[in-house]
Amino acid sequence: MTCQITVERVQAELVAAVRARAPIGGIVASQTLNPGQLLAQGAAAALSITDTTHVWLDAELSEEDTGKVKAGDQVTVHVSAYPDKTYSATVVSVAPELNADTHRLPVRAAIANSDGALKPEMFASFNIYGATVAQALGVPVEAVIRDGDMAHVWVIDADGRARYRAVQLGLVGQGYAEVTSGLSRGERVVVKGSLFVDKAGA
Repeated sequence: MTCQITVERVQAELVAAVRARAPIGGIVASQTLNPGQLLAQGAAAALSITDTTHVWLDAELSEEDTGKVKAGDQVTVHVSAYPDKTYSATVVSVAPELNADTHRLPVRAAIANSDGALKPEMFASFNIYGATVAQALGVPVEAVIRDGDMAHVWVIDADGRARYRAVQLGLVGQGYAEVTSGLSRGERVVVKGSLFVDKAGA
């Protein structure tokens, strides 16, 4: 009996000695340590805890958009899992330099996720709303044909023929893309089926 009490006391003291409190609240996302396993100094993290009440949207913008976004800009986000739901986010950081591999600008936005519906590693589409643009020339996003960082539209000339023309885009949102150069007010563009016109002309 004395031996049993001693063992229990040693076990209780050991548990108290190694008890650790997480610095944040959340859920255990991964665990690499099992009961009875030795945890050595410098080993990989035993537990990974995630706070899912807020999640990050990590995105990369084309080089032409680098001057149009700043911390504090509002963002609307859509994910394919919930196609009828729009999430609101706020840009919290804009990278000071472009990604050397993609030549794009990394941007991070914070999204409230109190119900936990958004999961890490989900793909999302988004629109960033910066400063308002007065009297901007725009076209429906369906008219824009993207080829890497380049953007083109099919313009209908006076003879009724479609001409493939490069354009520079500005802000994109609510189904329209701002055209900063390459198109004049009053010119007509192909909206429906522009991709098929592109393929036919290739």
